[in-house]
Amino acid sequence: MKKIIKYILLFSSVNLSIFNTSLLQAAEPVSTDSWQHSATIYAWLPSIDGELKYELEGDDPLPIDASKILDSLNMAFMGTYEARKEKWLILGDVIYLDLGEKKNRDIRLYNKVELNLNGWQLGLYGGHNLYQTSSSSLYLLAGFRYLSIETEANLTSNILSPLNLSQDSDLWDGVIGLRGNTKINENWYIPYHADIGTGDSDMTWQAMIGIGYHASWGDTILAYRHLEWDQGDDDLLQNLSFYGPGIAFKFHF
Repeated sequence: MKKIIKYILLFSSVNLSIFNTSLLQAAEPVSTDSWQHSATIYAWLPSIDGELKYELEGDDPLPIDASKILDSLNMAFMGTYEARKEKWLILGDVIYLDLGEKKNRDIRLYNKVELNLNGWQLGLYGGHNLYQTSSSSLYLLAGFRYLSIETEANLTSNILSPLNLSQDSDLWDGVIGLRGNTKINENWYIPYHADIGTGDSDMTWQAMIGIGYHASWGDTILAYRHLEWDQGDDDLLQNLSFYGPGIAFKFHF
């Protein structure tokens, strides 16, 4: 609980500092009076960190360090959809990940483990513009994040019978955050997004920052994104995070 409060206070102080700084700028009204739409697709190469804790009948939970096993990304998809009108923003965000690997690892009396993990992340937000100038914009967001994770662990040993484990987790969390961008010049800009929340998770948060180039056909963005969930000590997901660089292509219509 103290950890959650610490992150919320830190997040709030950053929000207030950004908002107070924006008050020093000459604000311009958002003049768009019709819905403006954009869709973004990403090629993302995330790393994984964290621990999976499997429940065993009549025994202590079995922890498996996912970061020491999962190196192989079988499939990944990430995309976002945005709709803006005047001061309002609707944002949808979806990620699909499929990872699997087999390695020699000593886990209790087992010396080989095959771990497979796949899941969906879905985010849906509503936003309101806090300020807008000719060079930057900032939106306050509120919404939810849904995570569905399916895991399977197969452990083998030279002296014990194989152990086959499977466990799933579905998490709904309410989140608040900020989303905006700052222009460098007519073509280059810096997009960013950060949010934090709780619900089925003790805490979940994400952060993204990048650099984008605006062309006549759309935008190309190089970005770094970090997503994290933390459940209680007796739950499956222990500080599970996905993070890494990616390249995105954004289309306006």
